[in-house]
Amino acid sequence: GMDILEDLVNKRANNGWAILRQWVTKLSIGGYTWKRPSRRHGWRKGIVLPNNRTKNKTSGVVILDTSGSMGRNECDEAMRQIDKICREYSNAAVTLVQCDTKVHETQVKKFTKADFPLKVPEVWYGRGGTEMYPSIEWVAKRAAQFDWCIMVSDMYWEVMWEPENVPHTGVPTVYLGVNTDPEVEIKAHNPQTHCISVQVAA
Repeated sequence: GMDILEDLVNKRANNGWAILRQWVTKLSIGGYTWKRPSRRHGWRKGIVLPNNRTKNKTSGVVILDTSGSMGRNECDEAMRQIDKICREYSNAAVTLVQCDTKVHETQVKKFTKADFPLKVPEVWYGRGGTEMYPSIEWVAKRAAQFDWCIMVSDMYWEVMWEPENVPHTGVPTVYLGVNTDPEVEIKAHNPQTHCISVQVAA
């Protein structure tokens, strides 16, 4: 009964979540990677071929905006939806980064198959102002470790007003705008970077 009531309160059947699911499962994962040369063709001198990457293995990072403007329900629902997406991979690894004006290093957590389904944290750390640059730089320094990045935020920071000044994470990235201003179109200026809007009941 509680699940039915919760489904009525939270708008889970939102097209934005479906687009995010497609991006993670079909567009950003699989194919080839240059991070590791192909062992099969490694004996050829002067030729480096990419290694085939299976769809069942993925390593991603989720930046969650935990500033005061992000509500508890917005953070919780984002966690639930990302859990549903990543559980499709038998060898998924997801790193969660909480950031408001800084990255809360003690709360950076890496989840693997044994941790699914992901539990919504009892406390979201931060709840201060909004400054996402530290988290972007955090990912950029570790870009070799990740296949993709999802930033969950209401987007009330520079990406809304000066997107051309926002640095690149160094990996394929989605800016997931949760309950952001419907009158403002968020535009990505970095390569392999997309913007998706979703609505969550407050």
